[in-house]
Amino acid sequence: SLFAEDKLGNQKTWNWTFIGASPPVIAGETPILYGVSTMTPTVSAFVKGQGAAVNWESIVLTLNGTTVLHEDDTATGRIWYTPTQPLANESYHTVVLSVSDETGLNVTRTWRFYTNTFPDMYDANINFCIICHKVPPSSDLRDLYVDVHAKELYFGGDHLNNNCDNCHDYITVNAGCGQCHGQTYSDEDYPHGSRMRLYEPKNFNVYFPLRVMRNREMFDCVICHQPGAGTLRRLGAPLNHHDIPELHKAEISACSACHARSLTREHARPGRFGSGGTMFDCNTCHLSGSPLVSSAIAGKKTGCDQCHENAVVGTAHAEKHETGLKGKCAECHGMNMMNETQYHNGDCYICHVTDDPTVQDAVLRQKDSCFDCHEQPHGVYMTAVRGDIPLYGGVTWGLPQDAAVWAGENWLPEELENDASKVIFSSRADLDIAYVYFFYTQAMEQAGWTLLESSYALGSPYFELMYRKDRRYAAIWFFRGEIPNTEGSLNARLQIAYH
Repeated sequence: SLFAEDKLGNQKTWNWTFIGASPPVIAGETPILYGVSTMTPTVSAFVKGQGAAVNWESIVLTLNGTTVLHEDDTATGRIWYTPTQPLANESYHTVVLSVSDETGLNVTRTWRFYTNTFPDMYDANINFCIICHKVPPSSDLRDLYVDVHAKELYFGGDHLNNNCDNCHDYITVNAGCGQCHGQTYSDEDYPHGSRMRLYEPKNFNVYFPLRVMRNREMFDCVICHQPGAGTLRRLGAPLNHHDIPELHKAEISACSACHARSLTREHARPGRFGSGGTMFDCNTCHLSGSPLVSSAIAGKKTGCDQCHENAVVGTAHAEKHETGLKGKCAECHGMNMMNETQYHNGDCYICHVTDDPTVQDAVLRQKDSCFDCHEQPHGVYMTAVRGDIPLYGGVTWGLPQDAAVWAGENWLPEELENDASKVIFSSRADLDIAYVYFFYTQAMEQAGWTLLESSYALGSPYFELMYRKDRRYAAIWFFRGEIPNTEGSLNARLQIAYH
């Protein structure tokens, strides 16, 4: 309504009605998570119209700035997209969803998630933070905290300058007088004293993934200082939000195809130890006596080769790149993929950063034969059996064939039913099953394989052995029928499927 009155006292009221319209609602966004461990996560959300139906043709979904072809279910309102190619690891990814209804009202929602498959180095203790944020040493944890934040918190008895909300607007703990005045501690005391309390971030952007959602120690600086926490300074300015893994990201190189880019993550992986044989922590590098390490830290140089000299790295990796090339092939190509110059030219990216599925499978399954990727060098079909696949003597073996030819056969294990597998057959011969079984159990163990399953039994006319080695599988069959795991009146045949 609207009321008006003129100078003569004439009055009038106008009344009218209208119907408000609201744009569609977006809810259930996923993932909004730090540490998504799959590189092809399904991105999804639900949309619902308010007053007007959703215009399904209007929906636009982008991932990292690229519009993607999404799927939708008009019955449930769900919209989703699954990447066909792996996303970058150790990275933030941004999703933007825009939806309109039939009247043209539009709503847009933006959220982020972070992919990571590596462990994080422990970084909760404030003593690790003060390696860079230096303060006078203190034996009292409360004093240590005050030293770091003296200019912001104004501790020292002047309550007029104290503003507890400077911090407690951003963590889920109330401030208590007993913290400073000696009264009995309670669960409402704020967490920066000498007793453990649990606290969490609050008033942060819920569409941004936080790495730490609950304090891991009393003084967990990351809670307020991590990206996305939203914590502000006393005068309303943003804090210097940063995070340890991101600060320690190495320069992109061929190393990052296999190793974590963040130095704190790479050094926290299982089996990583410092020169003294102890597990890595912040002090391992920042208090190191190595001139190489000290120089890298002083110069803020994050390249892997700043601390790991190329010669050392090459020696460590050479064994994993040895090939089965012999004779004339080795004269030109050598015996190691790292120093092969006709094709690889010392470039790790050729194999470790590629869209070629054949090469991807070879790297994943740790294949060591050049013919696993180069099936027709010099225009001639070539193949070779891997050096750790023993071939029983006394029979003639054929050439390895792609296991995909037998996809769907009951005898082929699921683990080997893929393009990365090979199958090889022997000729038929009069073989002793017990002797063949003994040969393969011994030879496979010596080659580093672990036996997973065995169907061998005394008196049985056939057997199957299933092995695993790192990411690879192998299966060995002895049979007298037409196919593995069958009996018959024929001479025995051996068959091997392997990565």
